[in-house]
Amino acid sequence: MRNEIDHGARWPSGGVIATVIDLARFAQMFLNDGKGVMSPEQFKLFTTPQVTWACQGSDTNKKYRYGLFREYYRGLYLITSPGSRPGYKSVFCVIPEKDFAFSVLVNSMQVDFQRITETVIDSYFFDKE
Repeated sequence: MRNEIDHGARWPSGGVIATVIDLARFAQMFLNDGKGVMSPEQFKLFTTPQVTWACQGSDTNKKYRYGLFREYYRGLYLITSPGSRPGYKSVFCVIPEKDFAFSVLVNSMQVDFQRITETVIDSYFFDKE
């Protein structure tokens, strides 16, 4: 089994192999501005976008660095990291100003993570009628 995991073609995007607890700790690092994990200077470098590009079919630009996208949705600043390999997909999302983070992990390729991300955010922050 170990040889299969170590084969780069089978790694999730970014090569991260993590548990749900690992993802929660990663999210907490963002929500705490990196405290206890890295210096303020390192955190700023880690979270400062390096590349900007226009998204097809959208009026907005996404920013990217170290496997993380920075974008705005309905006025909220998001840090996201989607990924996939044949047979599974994942998305990690942090909304620092709301002290909120979530991950969605599925064993399927038939998932629209942009739509799931927007649905989670809409349900939690905007659909409170």
